[in-house]
Amino acid sequence: MRYFVILFFSFCSELSLADSLSEDLTQSRPLKEWILETNFINLNIQEFEYSQASTLIAADRNGEILYAANRFSNTITKLVYSGNLLKKVKQIQIPSKNSGSESEITQIYDLHYSEGRDNNLLYISVGFTDLNYPNTKIITLYEINEDLNTIKPIFSTDLCSLHSIAVSDGRIATNKDYIYMAMGNCAESLEDFKLIKTARILNRDLGQIVRIEKKSKDVKNISIGHRRPQGLLWDYYRNKLWETEQGPRGGDELNDIKEGKNYGWPFVTLGRWYDMKEKKSSLNNSNAIKYNNHQNYEMPTFSWTPSIGVSQITLVKNSSNFSEWDKDIIVSSLKDSSIHRLKISPLGNVIYDERIFIGKRIRDLESASDVFFISTDDGKIITVKRSFTISENPFPPLKIDTKQIELEKSKEKIKRLKKHLNNFYNKVTNFFI
Repeated sequence: MRYFVILFFSFCSELSLADSLSEDLTQSRPLKEWILETNFINLNIQEFEYSQASTLIAADRNGEILYAANRFSNTITKLVYSGNLLKKVKQIQIPSKNSGSESEITQIYDLHYSEGRDNNLLYISVGFTDLNYPNTKIITLYEINEDLNTIKPIFSTDLCSLHSIAVSDGRIATNKDYIYMAMGNCAESLEDFKLIKTARILNRDLGQIVRIEKKSKDVKNISIGHRRPQGLLWDYYRNKLWETEQGPRGGDELNDIKEGKNYGWPFVTLGRWYDMKEKKSSLNNSNAIKYNNHQNYEMPTFSWTPSIGVSQITLVKNSSNFSEWDKDIIVSSLKDSSIHRLKISPLGNVIYDERIFIGKRIRDLESASDVFFISTDDGKIITVKRSFTISENPFPPLKIDTKQIELEKSKEKIKRLKKHLNNFYNKVTNFFI
């Protein structure tokens, strides 16, 4: 087992809580609402204005409390979701500097809410740039206890090259005993990888998923060979850790994480090269990355080619309203602007992938008992609940948006009016000719 030096504050930093918010920010009603037909059930979708792009979210199991944080800030906003209202109730400030080092916050990577018997904890992974080492970064995992009003760091990565860290690193998952965190390796060629590995800066955490014991805080690397982890999920139904990661131009992956396994990057990928130079290098150099290939490394459970721009992953939890989807995995996407429902077999294979089009780049995704929360790159928070409206529309699904329908009707009226005017113009012209 490998142990890390854990960075602790000499004291537990007090949380900065802002209970009063400006009136125009405290409460939000849906901007739009529509019904979407899917396999087995219809969905009621509501879109709220959050006004901060690229927001990360975390929710409690009942879907009543939502935490949200813009990736490029040091503030977490606590919201209460009730009925058709999303209300901001509190703000939590996280440290802008890493304790004991000359560093500044650069990015929040993930939020994760963990509900326990004794207390509820919020975990957050944060990237800091070390001012003594330009072009480097450390990712620190914090534990926030609102009841005790404390925030403390429980784990920090090795100092890494900025070139090697993706915007998605630091995804978090938890179970009863452990916290998991994923770090990617953005090297786009073996040459990049060699440069990173031989640099003066240590990079032992690159492309790995680590496991942190909650009580002792002991840390162990459990898997390697990850490119750009975008989602991490502990599946307590199947006792598995799932990970989603982006491949190069295709080859996005759903991985069943097993201890001690190598998932291939940067040696193999089911994706393809970015340019002809890479293609020639791949064909003529035995040491180059092998594309459309996963031989001798752990195979993904499922792969998307072409790429969907895979992002977060969540689980359909014990829900009476989503009983037809029970135990299914939901994966969100950036490029594809959709969520994908994956039906998993008893052997752990993907039986089918149902694409559910949302229409926006999805950065983050959370599930509660009867609602899903979606965060989009254009600053919206979307709720997805079951609709009991019976639709007679054809299947596959058609998006039903009343505003869009009215817009289309208006366009049709204008089109007919133009046609009548043209006919009238032609008659008048012919008369005078």
